[in-house]
Amino acid sequence: MKDHPGDGELAFHLAAEVNASGDRAAAEPIFVRAAALAPKSATVQACTGRFFLKAASKPMEALDSYFRAYFLDPDYYETEYVESRIARLARDELARCPAP
Repeated sequence: MKDHPGDGELAFHLAAEVNASGDRAAAEPIFVRAAALAPKSATVQACTGRFFLKAASKPMEALDSYFRAYFLDPDYYETEYVESRIARLARDELARCPAP
């Protein structure tokens, strides 16, 4: 990363390795940086969403990442279509809202 600090794909792979080692707290800011450095990569955006959803248990951050991936590639598939994750996360969030 020192040699290529602006490479979002490299940051993404580093984040994945750090997460795989079990250090989720250290992986999170690297995933965030990777997503910022690779705004046109549906893969980085969707996989960052997966990290937030599955590893970090932050559904709203996951939803943001999945929306970014969806608008880059509406048919993007990352273990399932991102549009189905968006729909499920949105329903879950609406269910938590108090009734008027």
